[in-house]
Amino acid sequence: MSALTPGALALIRVVGWVAAAGCASTSVVPEPKPTARLIVENLTDYVWHVSVAAAAGPESRSTEIPARGFGEVTVAGGDYVIEQAVRSAGAGAELARRLPARLEPGQTYQWRLGTLLSDPAGASPRDPP
Repeated sequence: MSALTPGALALIRVVGWVAAAGCASTSVVPEPKPTARLIVENLTDYVWHVSVAAAAGPESRSTEIPARGFGEVTVAGGDYVIEQAVRSAGAGAELARRLPARLEPGQTYQWRLGTLLSDPAGASPRDPP
């Protein structure tokens, strides 16, 4: 039986590494689906709750928006029902609204939430996130 030379051992190692690398698999990471982004700016002194529910299906997102603050909801594109309701004490229930909306994937929508008594000049001086 002949002994393996150092050169033969090195060749065996290289072949082993190449074979191992050839057997390695790559994982495919799916691209994220584009979403629709709704940014709500509260121009009032009230705290609001805004919910966005799919017109058909289980998807639903909501956010609390502080007085003179911002809120954000991100959903897949499609048809939705947006509901806004005031959470602050002393505000009338007549401020609640429900409306249908079509939100397109990849789009950002900005919505200014106000009442007739809102003072836009007193709104938050910062830009939406």
